[in-house]
Amino acid sequence: MKNLIVIGCLFLFSTSFHAQQTKIAKPKTEQKIKEKKEKEATEEKLAKSKKEGTEKIDKKKGELQEKGSKVKKETSEKEKKETAKIRESSEKPPKVADKVTGEYRGNKVYTGPKGGKYYINKKGNKTYLYDDE
Repeated sequence: MKNLIVIGCLFLFSTSFHAQQTKIAKPKTEQKIKEKKEKEATEEKLAKSKKEGTEKIDKKKGELQEKGSKVKKETSEKEKKETAKIRESSEKPPKVADKVTGEYRGNKVYTGPKGGKYYINKKGNKTYLYDDE
């Protein structure tokens, strides 16, 4: 009989030690609703931040375009002045053809604007004459 009492006590104590608490499970539909709300909230935040970002970018683009137009106006004025200078400098007197001043070995001798004398050889190149010749 003692054995039965000991075995009974062991049975009672062993079941109480191994018992686990169970969590109260929420229905799956409530969890899904909560997850959807969280997902929608994050999507709204992302959309809002993207919208703000694009507004900032558009504002910066507008500012840069305004600055660009000002710079273009300034450069166009500078370009006009530079082209006027180039036109003035390019209005040099027209070149005068070299004068024929003699003959050397059957070729016509030309005298250039600075006084150099040359003739045109068989290949069509200028060959300059020096005082020794």
